[in-house]
Amino acid sequence: MEDTTRNAAPHDGEQDTQNPAADETPSSTTVEGVDDTPLPHRVAALPGHVWRIPQKLPLDSGVDLDDVEVSNQPYGTLNESKTNAILVCHALTGDQFLAQPHPITGKEGWWSSLVGLGQIIDTQRYFIICANVLGGCRGSTGPMQINPETGKPFGVSFPVITVADMVRAQVCLIDHLGIEKLF
Repeated sequence: MEDTTRNAAPHDGEQDTQNPAADETPSSTTVEGVDDTPLPHRVAALPGHVWRIPQKLPLDSGVDLDDVEVSNQPYGTLNESKTNAILVCHALTGDQFLAQPHPITGKEGWWSSLVGLGQIIDTQRYFIICANVLGGCRGSTGPMQINPETGKPFGVSFPVITVADMVRAQVCLIDHLGIEKLF
């Protein structure tokens, strides 16, 4: 069984970061030897995984957004054939910490009763990944992030985001992990 978050090396222009505090949850995957230095345009680094899309992300508004980061939290292990992956999407006001306490607030994961060892979505059987939505301000690129062009937070100048844009960012992450089909 292979855990691609451990073995997948970032491509040119990408950075995958993880805070060691996230390792304390037994159902959470870990990334060994990954630089946890925050990127310069991030407001604050949240614990967990962050992957930067290596190309500009085209938005439905016509804007090509650069330096897009997708915060995500994986649980379980991706099998060799990469056929056991489940993508869990959260509410627009949620976050990627579905099956563990939030590392900053301590609030219990919003699906802790469903995801984990021996749960309905069993992390021994499935590789579960939850990505914070684009524009969600819970680690993924959004209005709170620093605009690399101005050096100031995007704020109200952040481009309009559609659900299709959010899905497009998640597809980039799934493609990066080499997953062709979700369970």
